[in-house]
Amino acid sequence: MNTPAARSDALRALRRALVTAAFTLLTAVLGLVVTAAIVGSYGHLRSLLLLSALGLAVGCLLGALHVGCLERWPRLALGGFAAIVASQLAFHLLVWSGWKTQTLPWRAWWIAMVASLLLSHLALLALARRRGRDPLVATAAWTALPAAVGWALLALRRDLLAELHPAVLVLGALPIVVTVVSSLAVAVRAARLGQRQWSLPVAWRRGLLVLSHAAVLLVGLYLGRIAVVRSGAAGDLPSALAHMSGPEIDAQLEADLRQLRSVVAGLEELERDMAVAREQVRVRQLAEGRDYFLPAEDDALRWSFVTFLSYRTALLRQVTTYSGFEAVADELRRARCFLLGYAAAVTHYRSAVDLVEAYGTRPLERRKLNEAEPSWGLPAGMFDQVSSSVSSERQVELAEEMAAHFEHRRAGWRAAGVWPEADFKWLEGHILSSLEAVRRRRVDSHRRWLGLVLDKVRSDAYTPVYAVQSLVAEWIGDVRIVERPPFIGEAEIARIRPRLKPGDILLERRSWYASNAFLPGFWPHAALYVGTLEDLERLGVSGEPEVVRRLEDYRRPAADGHSQTVIEAVGEGVIFSSLEHSLSADYAAVLRPRLSEAEIARAIATAFRHQGKPYDFEFDFFTADRLVCTELVYRSYLDLLHFKLVNVMRRDTLPAIEIVRKYARERGTPGQELDLVLFLDGDPALGRAVEADEQAFIASAERPREFNE
Repeated sequence: MNTPAARSDALRALRRALVTAAFTLLTAVLGLVVTAAIVGSYGHLRSLLLLSALGLAVGCLLGALHVGCLERWPRLALGGFAAIVASQLAFHLLVWSGWKTQTLPWRAWWIAMVASLLLSHLALLALARRRGRDPLVATAAWTALPAAVGWALLALRRDLLAELHPAVLVLGALPIVVTVVSSLAVAVRAARLGQRQWSLPVAWRRGLLVLSHAAVLLVGLYLGRIAVVRSGAAGDLPSALAHMSGPEIDAQLEADLRQLRSVVAGLEELERDMAVAREQVRVRQLAEGRDYFLPAEDDALRWSFVTFLSYRTALLRQVTTYSGFEAVADELRRARCFLLGYAAAVTHYRSAVDLVEAYGTRPLERRKLNEAEPSWGLPAGMFDQVSSSVSSERQVELAEEMAAHFEHRRAGWRAAGVWPEADFKWLEGHILSSLEAVRRRRVDSHRRWLGLVLDKVRSDAYTPVYAVQSLVAEWIGDVRIVERPPFIGEAEIARIRPRLKPGDILLERRSWYASNAFLPGFWPHAALYVGTLEDLERLGVSGEPEVVRRLEDYRRPAADGHSQTVIEAVGEGVIFSSLEHSLSADYAAVLRPRLSEAEIARAIATAFRHQGKPYDFEFDFFTADRLVCTELVYRSYLDLLHFKLVNVMRRDTLPAIEIVRKYARERGTPGQELDLVLFLDGDPALGRAVEADEQAFIASAERPREFNE
């Protein structure tokens, strides 16, 4: 029967249900917080669930408040219900959908949230209102209205995160202060008079107590998370830029831009070659009625994947380097660092998406690409790792922040001449074309690249440091990086320099570096010591045409200010570098060929001829237009030393570890061609490298690739 008593009972039941729901949701919030504290991470899904539970709990409590006002102030209560529903819809739309990239849902949520809080505040004041005129309640109510209108108008600004003028802040604070003071006076008066309508039920008081404790706990955890340095977090990524001078950064940027152009061209060629090979294999399989790979097809596919991974490693090295762009003091250099690092990041993202799109739905190829290749240091499941690194929603959202930052700033950077016009045009065009290509693709049916516009980053105060470093931490995956000085410092290099001679072969290893990934064996790098200009003159090679042509580059000081005495093939190509830069490593060995000075001179002249060539990311020893690090040594001593190439996936190549094995095989025999000059063995316990004996050097060939990584 629809009587006043029945309606009152129904409203009380509804209020109890809302309060119970709020308690349950708050319990769930605390459970999620405890779970996150135990596992050490909130995780994407747990974060979304926590936000939803907390928002619903607040909505239930506010709804219960308006249920209590429904009989006496129905219009106020119904308006409050409408505002709460609108704010909840907008809030959960922002939490669970990609609409957070649009400004309209943010503006709608803000206005609805302010309206729901205003009407809830007015409902509390109505409960405490005296009969007849009540100037204190009227003051609190009428000052709350302009305060709420002022807060709501913030949602109509073009830039939601732009700073407010101090005068606006002062004027906006006045009604808020009056509202707070008068509302507190109403609360104190109600408490003293013990007004029945103001007193809250026990359940309400307990609910508000739990809510306040949960709020304090969440704020404390949040402050703790941003204040405490956590192992393995994105913020732990090293910033090599912080320790470089301005000229050193400029030189690194120029070299990395050349490398990026080479990598982009190489990836485009690789993608075309893989597409042609894929079609050829498909045609042969159909013609022969088979659903398996022949050995040659198997090796070709997996070698193409190794080539892709070598390009990927070069890109990750650049992204890692420039993720610390905020450490650069000069504003223009900082912008250059972000642009180059972002170009490398979007290249990595596009190439990975292309690879996943090409093979992700092809079970046979996918299984092959996930197979381990111990001879090349390739772990099992590598294709799936690449796929997961670019397909998560978290990665899409972080990448989106970087894209929006670029979109917001690029016009200003172009006007400021951050890069020379031709370089900027290439970087901008490459970034935009890569973004467009990625947006046209779907990695799978549930994840896709979101839109570019993200108003969150349109404030001039925003820098995407967290987004960049989080992406780096996710993309690197099992390639761990720490920031610490190398075990071999300049003092140690100065001590061993007198023991070196032109023609010496340098073997080097830097632990904890992304460049170690997918290179077989403990020793990933080799270089050639060519000596000083005086050494070249003594050997009689300074007048050789190939040397004279490159003397200007050779005599120029290295970026670190030291003389260039080493030639090596690194990611940016075959370059001259200083011994201090090249040997700034954790482990190093020096091997000396048993050759005459005339033969050494010939090898050095040959090495000079290769200076300026690009790096060979395909590790192809049968072409000389591009060189990998050991290939430079191999070709310099081509008819003087006998290096045994090893066959990996039907490719003849020379990993640096094979130079160590050559020494071990020949030691003490008439055919020995190399002598060990020194071996600096890194000692993590001491934090430095110590000189070790011949047996330790030979044993290093059998150390796992991950040793001390």
